[in-house]
Amino acid sequence: MDKKYKNKVIITAALVGMKTLKSQNEAVPYTIEEMATEAEKAYNAGAAAVHIHCRTDDGEVTWDPERYKKTFDAIKAKCHDIVINITTGNGSNTWEGKFAPLERAKPEMCSLNCQSINFCSGDFRKHEVLSEFTYENTFEMMEELGKRTRALGIKPELELFSENGLHNIVFLQNNGLLEEPIHAQYVFGVLGGIPYSVENLAHFRNITPKHWTWGVGCVAKIGFSANLTSVANGGHMRVGLEDNIRMPDNRLAKGSWEQVEWAVQAIKILGKEVATSDDMRAMLSLRPKE
Repeated sequence: MDKKYKNKVIITAALVGMKTLKSQNEAVPYTIEEMATEAEKAYNAGAAAVHIHCRTDDGEVTWDPERYKKTFDAIKAKCHDIVINITTGNGSNTWEGKFAPLERAKPEMCSLNCQSINFCSGDFRKHEVLSEFTYENTFEMMEELGKRTRALGIKPELELFSENGLHNIVFLQNNGLLEEPIHAQYVFGVLGGIPYSVENLAHFRNITPKHWTWGVGCVAKIGFSANLTSVANGGHMRVGLEDNIRMPDNRLAKGSWEQVEWAVQAIKILGKEVATSDDMRAMLSLRPKE
């Protein structure tokens, strides 16, 4: 990566995942128009990229490729420059369910989940599991996703829920599965994965290939601390209502864009610069903007 980008920090806004609901925060987007509007607000606030899951208008999780294509097009119509990262963790444990949205929308980036885990929601005060989904990501799935996304010119972002996922993908990368440079995201706080701590972040960094770029995503309010630590140590940031419905003062966020505004301020306080979408394309060697 060119040295001129060394001080730049990528902000990704994760607009909605499989779990967050309007009943928790009214700003959670469901409809295609809501998704596009939230993406535009995040972009205007300083996000270089949005990470998207799709919902039906009623809020149900969907992996309908046409829904993803229409959402992709609606976002690009409002903010053409933004990088769109489409999930493959869309609730489907079938290969075609994971891949069909990518094949239809052809985004610049997608998630590549690097391990199978028990993906759970829990009450950490009562220590009760509230919901559980066995999230299947086999070696065969990872290899196939790597090959097909490479053929489509889609850059995978590696989602690492624990060090097991890192070891898995390093094993596959020894045969050149993915095109360099590689971008990894440490995902902290999922019940079934690894919790956030400074020590856990340091351990991830110590066992990650040094030439990879990396960032942090973290569930719940502690994600603000995780992101600050990431930026201070040369990493990037993911914020948004998929991971956290609140602001640092514990009030409900007005939208993912408000968390992006916080991220911009934090980056500047730490003496860094906010990366634009075009900076991100250059830093991660994404395909040229269409």
